[in-house]
Amino acid sequence: MNRFPFNHSGYPSPRIYASAALLATCFVLGCCGAPGADQPEADPLPEISTELGAEEVTLEVVAGSCDEALMQALADAFMEENPQVTIDLTLDDCTQLPANAPRLMASDDPPDLIRLSTLGTAVQDGQLTNLDRYAEAYGWDQLPETQRELLRVSDDGHTRGDGSLYGMPFGFGLTGVYFNKAKAEAIGMSQPPTTVEEFETLLAEAEAAGETPMMASNQDGLVAYAYQGLANQFADRDALAQWIYTAPEASFDIDGTLQAAEDIQRWVEAGYFPDGINSLNQDQALGQFIDGEGVFYYSGNWRAATLDEQMPDNAGFFLMPPAEAGDPQVAMSAPAGMAVPRRSDQINVAAYFLNWLQTDAPRALQVQISGLAPAGSPDQAMPEVPAGSVSEAVLQAWADLNEGDGLIAFLADATAGINTSALIPELQLLVEGRTSPEEFVAAVQDAYEQELGS
Repeated sequence: MNRFPFNHSGYPSPRIYASAALLATCFVLGCCGAPGADQPEADPLPEISTELGAEEVTLEVVAGSCDEALMQALADAFMEENPQVTIDLTLDDCTQLPANAPRLMASDDPPDLIRLSTLGTAVQDGQLTNLDRYAEAYGWDQLPETQRELLRVSDDGHTRGDGSLYGMPFGFGLTGVYFNKAKAEAIGMSQPPTTVEEFETLLAEAEAAGETPMMASNQDGLVAYAYQGLANQFADRDALAQWIYTAPEASFDIDGTLQAAEDIQRWVEAGYFPDGINSLNQDQALGQFIDGEGVFYYSGNWRAATLDEQMPDNAGFFLMPPAEAGDPQVAMSAPAGMAVPRRSDQINVAAYFLNWLQTDAPRALQVQISGLAPAGSPDQAMPEVPAGSVSEAVLQAWADLNEGDGLIAFLADATAGINTSALIPELQLLVEGRTSPEEFVAAVQDAYEQELGS
């Protein structure tokens, strides 16, 4: 699966994130590998303890190489607070870890924690620890439900978004609309739009002023951000989430997905996107926006630090507004998650570390090093960032979304291949006018059914 520079697999680098083209292999951890029947049985689950104790222990952690800066900083901070724990951090290539994870968990020496944003077949194969007991002990079950959905798996071991908890995040990606403050003010925007209709009016004003209204790329299918941003507002949030989580009988052909496709095609025809958008990649689009082309730019929080650096005091951020003023806001997000292999011999210590990730010091590191939206309760104070920065606007948007429990996973995370088999090529055809909105919706659903074997 894939999508974004932060990548839907949730593999960020310190400042510049992996390309969306690599994400198709990066997001689904546990998508292949030895089934549970081929691995030794796990020891009985330990009695829960939320205390570390004084005994010296080693916690074996496996993460992606593009997480190195953040994971090393987190490990160092944890060991400084808890000197009886030694974290042995092993880094695997980000593009290889998804395929390697099942083998690592089935080995004679499995890690105690592993970077695992989505769970693939690992639950079916009995490779992960059910964290429900720890969620109750640590109060994770009081966190916003949408923070935990993507790390839940139902009793069938397949359907996500519901059931038991098998992972916890150390931060989140978040998407929304960046804007050039000077250009936005010039077209009459004094505050972020409160409805999709108001946003469209601003796009029209930008086009009339000779500006490129919406900078975007579609060589890599990233028009999907704007497309889903619209679908989130028009569709029933739960119905769309059920499709992403492959719930039985879920369909992409629901109210809102067609309207979003119609709007995207209409925006192209109205000149709201840059010429040749299908030949632009995400790095080119970002560079052009920084150079002053485009009033708006749909992307994610992994771009905030770069925009603060390259467009000081001239970049802003808002979430795609709802269809009707006052309706709840919904925006795409994905957790940078970690899971505890079932055969870990340090399950209590691993759970303690996952809980520590929700506290203030590691939350600050999540924001400062990788630009992630911090894990944890909406009641916690946000990490400090420069006043007036785009990073501050992103964090405020994150806080607002969590208050309303308005997160939703990415369409590209529905199945391992949906992004490359359907979303990217069909969005390119939609933008070129070579397929209709109705055909687009039908093609995505057809690819989904074929992949799921339904």
